[in-house]
Amino acid sequence: MGGWIGAGVLLAGAVAGAQGLSDEPTLHEMAARDDVAGLARAINAGAPVDARDEQGRTALHIAAAEGHLFAAMMLVAKGADPNARDARRRTPLHLAADGDGRHEGERFQIVKLLVAEGGDRAARDADGKRPVDYATVPEFKDELEPDRPPSPRTSRRSSS
Repeated sequence: MGGWIGAGVLLAGAVAGAQGLSDEPTLHEMAARDDVAGLARAINAGAPVDARDEQGRTALHIAAAEGHLFAAMMLVAKGADPNARDARRRTPLHLAADGDGRHEGERFQIVKLLVAEGGDRAARDADGKRPVDYATVPEFKDELEPDRPPSPRTSRRSSS
């Protein structure tokens, strides 16, 4: 019987760690704080760059939503998927396009980064909306228009 209890404790510890209940901050928390050095250390130590939170978001979703350009750059450099979908089928590009004016310059640079890295401008979320449908600033709309020709910079990711 003691083996089952030990296994249960190990399982509970694994669940707590996966849910971010340990003392270590999650990638999502570091992305929300724009902790670029922490993100690099955690990923280099083996944290999965595309780990999901309870809403299905990756750390790149969080960095894009918060307008944290340097965190987004670090995550992309470490292999984060610019087309990852959350529970509402939104990509980081949807979240970077949708904002309240905070960090507008950084969010615009994140949009450009994600597009250059293969972010799908035509991706539709659970509501049928594309990233351009969330944009309110003309420059964002221009950059996110799905029919816009690819930028001169060659993407390192295919959008297949």
